[in-house]
Amino acid sequence: MDRQHPNRRDPDDRVLLLNLYVTQGLVLGLALLIIWLGKGSVAGLFAVRAQDAGIAVVHAMAVAALVLAADGMLSRLAPGMMKDESGIDEKLFAGRPLAHVAFICLMAAVSEELLFRGALQPLIGNFWTSALFAAIHVRYLRHWLPTLTVFAASLALGWAFARTGTLVAPVTAHFLIDMVNGYMLRRKSTHG
Repeated sequence: MDRQHPNRRDPDDRVLLLNLYVTQGLVLGLALLIIWLGKGSVAGLFAVRAQDAGIAVVHAMAVAALVLAADGMLSRLAPGMMKDESGIDEKLFAGRPLAHVAFICLMAAVSEELLFRGALQPLIGNFWTSALFAAIHVRYLRHWLPTLTVFAASLALGWAFARTGTLVAPVTAHFLIDMVNGYMLRRKSTHG
């Protein structure tokens, strides 16, 4: 960020955000295309009966807590192996207003879960969907441990979708995971 003009972001930050928004737009477009070709319903994927809403939230919170706990434990046990060497996550969340962090996390959760759980998992199953999910997180592919954790997190998100029958559970879990991690990276950048 420009020290003289704190409200103005540098060109690299604008390019990073543009890449993020374009990528998420493509993910969302692909998801909608696959669902449309399969004659599915986006609204149906998010549908949840009132009596099952609590179950979806419990599954979401359990998955998020499990993934965050495992990530925290692995980061302490093998900190060098869990670090995002590209620095993209740090650049994305550092110094950004909390509302913008939340928007980024919600956008990623909705578009990625719509594609991976809503469009692909019914076609190719949770295992292969999770393998693809790990593969698109290419910045982690340099080390096996972060790739394995992304794969395992994806399996857990897929499990939540299979158990509840609604995208509300994996979208909520994905949002919580990204939001906690984004907040921690944002906090780290502002508090040294």
